[in-house]
This record gives sequence, structure tokens and C-alpha cells, in this order.
Amino acid sequence: MEKWEKYKFQPFLCNKLMLEVYEKIISNEIITSEQEELNILYDYLFKVEVWGYYELRLYNSTMLLMNTEMVLTLSKTAYEKSTRYHKLKKINHVIVPILINTLIHLIGPVNLGNEKIQKYKKEADIFFSYLENASIPESSLYERIQLLYIKGIYEIKMGDCKKGIAKANKAIKILSDLGSYDLVNNMESYLGLVLDVNE
Repeated sequence: MEKWEKYKFQPFLCNKLMLEVYEKIISNEIITSEQEELNILYDYLFKVEVWGYYELRLYNSTMLLMNTEMVLTLSKTAYEKSTRYHKLKKINHVIVPILINTLIHLIGPVNLGNEKIQKYKKEADIFFSYLENASIPESSLYERIQLLYIKGIYEIKMGDCKKGIAKANKAIKILSDLGSYDLVNNMESYLGLVLDVNE
């Protein structure tokens, strides 16, 4: 913050916002920010011609501060402005989580039921297609399992409970077989909440 106040170089303020998100996650606090600071973040991200590793990480780390319309716009921007680097392993490791987090954002919190995903079904389908084009490497097993799980949740929320439950449970079983029990517990809990609303 001192560097931002002294030099007015936008990445300094962007870094501060990113650190605040991490701090609030660790402290289990509500994630918010001042609109004026968010506007500086947006201005920086929209001005950059080609998104490299820094911009992708910055966006993925601050996505929780943004409303759905801004997430849709910036996720599309992130995908398009980093296209020339998608084959690079380091970039692929950041763009795939951005696309997955965008889908999670569109699926929405459980307490909103299915309103959000049904409103943004067209956009969700576009981001699923981006993920297919991004070619998740075979070695990125967690991302592949997470995508399978999200597809299951999406299908449940779109009304195909049987197919969706099968996909979600398949993802959970793979993680269980690998001994990733914390991830299994989180996925089972979320699936249970989704089914409470959809069955």
C-alpha cells in the first residue's frame, strides 16, 4: 500500500487486493473491497493487451471480489488474451482453474437453488467448451476430476439428477481411492446440499 501511495503504479494496488482476499479466506471473513479499488483493478486488467502469468494469477485470485457480469467479461478476456500461451504448461495451469472457477461462480451458492445456473446456462456451456479447447493435460489429474465433479453438479442443477449424481460420485470415488479424504469430505458435503435442494 505504501508503494501504491508513493508511485501510483496499478499493480501495487492489485497486489494489495490479492493479498486481502487470501487474508480474508484464512480468517474466514466475508470477502469484500472498496469499489474505487476494484475500478483500478478492472482498469488495469482491461488495459493489458496480452495477459501473461501475472494477469491470470491476479484475476483468478481476485475473482471472489467481483459480480457475475464482471466475472463473465473478464474470464472471456482472460481466455482470449492468453490464447497464444495456452500450450505453455505454466499458463495452462492458471487458465484451467480460471475457467473452472468461472463455472463454480455460475453454478452459484446452494442457498440460491438453481436460479443462477439456469439464468447463465448459455454462458456456462461456452465455458465448458473453452475447457475442452484448453486441453487439460493428462497429468493434471485433480483438474480433470474437479471438472467431472462440476459437470455432475451442473447436470443435477439442470434437472438430470441421475446422470449428474453418477458423475459427481465417480469423481468422489477416484479421490477416495487416491486417499484424498479432505477433498472427498468437501465434495460429499456440497453434493449433499445440492441434492437437498434438487430432490
